[in-house]
Amino acid sequence: MSNRKISRWLRKNRGFCLTAILTIVICLFCRYMGFWQSEELRFFDQFTQRVAPKSFQERVVIVKITEEDVKRFPAFIPDDLTLAKTLETIAQQQPRAIGLDLIRDLPMPPGSNELKRVFNNTPNLYGIAKFTGIKGDPFFSPISPPHPLKSLERVGDVSVVVDDDGVIRRANLFPTTGEAAIPSLGLLLAQKYLEKEGVIAEAGTNNRLKLGEVEFPVFNSNNGGYIGVDDGGYQTLMRWLKPLQGFPQVSFFDVYENRISADLFRDKIVLIGYWTTSQKRDLFYTPFSYVADGKTPRQAFGLEIQANFTEYILQTVLNDLPTLKYLSEGLELIWVLGWGLMISLIIWRVRHLPVLKPSINLILIVGLFGLFAIMILTQIQLFIFQSGWWLPVAATNNSIRIFLLTTILYIFQERIYEYIENLEERVKERTLDLSEALETIKEKQEQLIKQEKLAFLGRLTAGFCHQFKKSSVSIEVWISYS
Repeated sequence: MSNRKISRWLRKNRGFCLTAILTIVICLFCRYMGFWQSEELRFFDQFTQRVAPKSFQERVVIVKITEEDVKRFPAFIPDDLTLAKTLETIAQQQPRAIGLDLIRDLPMPPGSNELKRVFNNTPNLYGIAKFTGIKGDPFFSPISPPHPLKSLERVGDVSVVVDDDGVIRRANLFPTTGEAAIPSLGLLLAQKYLEKEGVIAEAGTNNRLKLGEVEFPVFNSNNGGYIGVDDGGYQTLMRWLKPLQGFPQVSFFDVYENRISADLFRDKIVLIGYWTTSQKRDLFYTPFSYVADGKTPRQAFGLEIQANFTEYILQTVLNDLPTLKYLSEGLELIWVLGWGLMISLIIWRVRHLPVLKPSINLILIVGLFGLFAIMILTQIQLFIFQSGWWLPVAATNNSIRIFLLTTILYIFQERIYEYIENLEERVKERTLDLSEALETIKEKQEQLIKQEKLAFLGRLTAGFCHQFKKSSVSIEVWISYS
């Protein structure tokens, strides 16, 4: 289309263009004020549940300290001697990595020397700490690492990023960045596992973490459906792989008493931690917590969170699972606004079709068309999500709704103006017809008056003649008698 034609079209449809600009401003305001973020995150959870792999190679085994296990400890915490014996039993099966997801910043005698010996003699054993947090906050306070493991540089950070609705959707690969950055426990265990596969961590594009051929995208505050959230550290979007309680599990005391198969942990990653609701600070919601079955949402234990982190990294590196990426902010806006603008243009072009003339037909047909477009587009975005790209679904759907609403309102306004103009023309025509009718009536009145005047003169003349005739006869009679 030439510039002249475009200019002519813009002049002809100036009102629609101004309406479209206003609609774009409304959509941008709603998006950047975060009005659609909660809906976006619900779509993320639904998509995650739908595209999660049904089955894959089991690489992570959970050793869970259950409610029954806790009751067997005097202080409801496994003492150092019990923990040391359990770790030795696990290490005998030669797992690739062991993650101790327990707070051990203070000794828990008896057996502290034995536990220290196990720490020193198990090179693939990693403890936990939290180097971020809020001092004095019981849920987010920093946690010191086990002293022997800290000096051996075998500590992983278990800090997590929780969204406003309490759900964890992002992996905190490095909760803190810089020279002293400590990787998350999940990443540390995955790296240890990958060493045997010949995969070593290195710096990728723009200092992204690179494992093999995979670079993990760095999350920024406005990526995907998020608006202005905390993006501290090195975060990346998680592709949650396992529904809750989906990993192979074994009780802590079953391991302690060696009531397990001889190769349960061989060549696996073993995670040890609490599996009890009494540890309130280690319970979180995940995208699998809310399902459409009417049941109470189930929280996940911190153990499951770290297991998912580890499994996700291994799946991306070893099984070609796409990492979750996001478009640049400019491309996201084009995607969000482009669909709404394109669909409203279609409605605008066909607004004069006879089937759309009745107002009720316009509302029903445009509403059904918009609903169908949103359903198809949501399925397309689900497919794209499965391919590794998270697009803002709610913003796109709401953009279409707002564009269609403003387009319908403008069409109604256009029709009202057309009706007023037609009404004015009809009034003018009617006024002209009435003027012509009045002129005709006036002419007929004048003709009637003339006719009446002539008739009166005729009668007057006839009367005069009659009287004259009678007078003549009387004169004649008088003369004859005379």
